[in-house]
Amino acid sequence: MTQPIIVLSPDQLTQLVAQAVAPLISQVNELTAQVNGYRSILTVKQIADDCSKSTDTVRDWIAKGAVPPGKTKPVKLKVVDGLSGAGYMIRYEEYKRFLAQFPDIQVS
Repeated sequence: MTQPIIVLSPDQLTQLVAQAVAPLISQVNELTAQVNGYRSILTVKQIADDCSKSTDTVRDWIAKGAVPPGKTKPVKLKVVDGLSGAGYMIRYEEYKRFLAQFPDIQVS
């Protein structure tokens, strides 16, 4: 007995993948629930908006880091592991840890 072969167009495959990851996206949204007036998990855009920087700058902080004043070694903004497909997600506590090293960065 032969098994049927299923052929999908790229659009159909994209739709199926989107349906499959929808529950994961929902979980990410739940993680971003308000905690003490702040989000427990932040997106790159939320951080960029909060400190009046571009999203490219925040992505550079993640990828390359930034050198704190008076230091020589860059410090990276660490992302949450295991949330692939949702973009970079950063814990609020990690964002505050990173900011503490850069007194020149103003937040809103």
